[in-house]
Amino acid sequence: MNKCQLYVDESCKGNHQYLVNGGLIIEHDNIMDCLGDLFQLKRLKGCADEIKWEKTNKYRIDAYYKVVDKFFEFIEKDVIHFHCLVINQHKLDHKHFNQGMPSIGFSKFIYQLLVSKFGRLYGHYDGIYVFLDEKTTATPLEEFRNILNNGIARRFEHAHKPFKKVRFCESKKSLFLQFNDLILGAVATRINSHHLKIENYRKEKRDLSEYVIKKSGIKDIMVDSPANKQFSIWHLNMGK
Repeated sequence: MNKCQLYVDESCKGNHQYLVNGGLIIEHDNIMDCLGDLFQLKRLKGCADEIKWEKTNKYRIDAYYKVVDKFFEFIEKDVIHFHCLVINQHKLDHKHFNQGMPSIGFSKFIYQLLVSKFGRLYGHYDGIYVFLDEKTTATPLEEFRNILNNGIARRFEHAHKPFKKVRFCESKKSLFLQFNDLILGAVATRINSHHLKIENYRKEKRDLSEYVIKKSGIKDIMVDSPANKQFSIWHLNMGK
């Protein structure tokens, strides 16, 4: 049976121009090998506790570069794929489109990422098991799973319901969510130009975010990258 796990989170939801939702997907058959490598990384100084973009500093930076290198090693071996969706929050109108509730809007963006990106690319799998960092959607999870499968059925020619389970997961308990958080944070930093706009922005974050984008091979992060690549950035069309 061809099954996979998908780990999803968001970055820069607050007072930032661009919200970035992203996830990494991995086939079940590759999970144990990847975890073995990740547990080795956890032995490094700076990785013993939760690996997290916000914790990037001079004490952790050497270890975090090794984490990023391992991530792109997985990408190059076609073991893990990463895709993210960028939303221009300056164009959001929750009052008119989301009953005045931002949480509804944010759930819609997670839906777009899961159906329009991951569903389109991986909906042929026998089962996709989704792990969301907490508070990424306000919709009850079983209802959300049904909404995802209905969206797949309407848009793509899949004879089955690929989303088998959707659940919340604490990032402290998931190495894959931590992996995703580090890469997603680096991408969101560059897209929001934090390294240019924020006074005294931490050098370690600036350098590591530049390193992630360079390793990705993406030349212009403000332009959609090819959807069929193992690492892609997609900007949601918000209209004028």
